[in-house]
Amino acid sequence: MRLHLDLAVSVQEQLKAKEDRLRDLKDADSRGKAIEERVVTLQAERLQLLEQTQAAEAAWSAAKEREARSTVRANLQKVVDACANSLTLRLTVLYVPRQSDAGALHIGPHGADHQSTPPALINSNTDYGATEEIAAWRSTTDTELRSSATAASRR
Repeated sequence: MRLHLDLAVSVQEQLKAKEDRLRDLKDADSRGKAIEERVVTLQAERLQLLEQTQAAEAAWSAAKEREARSTVRANLQKVVDACANSLTLRLTVLYVPRQSDAGALHIGPHGADHQSTPPALINSNTDYGATEEIAAWRSTTDTELRSSATAASRR
């Protein structure tokens, strides 16, 4: 009987150990499932943040490109303005009509209206050698425009 009692106690201890082990496994499984759910949530959040990052980087690149184009446009506008001012000044200086030719041009309160008149028509009756001056003016102006445009595109 003692053997039978020892055997029953031993079986009881084994059963208790197996129940403890089963309870530990169920707890571990429960914790594992909770961790797995958290991982899935974090991965979804990571993908969302990655998409937002890519969208922000694309917007940043587009903004930088617009800024660069704007800078180039502003530099080219400065060159155009400088060339226009230079041309206006040269036309005013080189093609001022003589007193006797004042009727050929509109002389307003601000001087002769040269801005819209081609050089050949401004004062064709002057003794300044207009044809040679126009050819020299065109050559100089073309060279300046090219060098200004090249300089602006390098900025």
